[in-house]
Amino acid sequence: MSANTGARAFGGVRWSGAVAALTADAKRSLFERTSSANDAAVRARTMSIVADVRNGGDDALRAMALELDGVALTSLEVPAAACAAA
Repeated sequence: MSANTGARAFGGVRWSGAVAALTADAKRSLFERTSSANDAAVRARTMSIVADVRNGGDDALRAMALELDGVALTSLEVPAAACAAA
């Protein structure tokens, strides 16, 4: 598990692993979003993401997964076995 306050797109928190393993400060940074609720930059980026997905569909989602999460998706479908196991 790791928490990092240097997220690329929004300057927020990025993490992997169990939320329970995060420190109190990392949880606060991750879940307290009120400070950005009225942020024009966040609103503009959100509108840009929605427009990109409307215009680019699955290709836009794959590009954002690579940009924001650093993963190259081969499929957008979650396998039935993974859903059942969740």
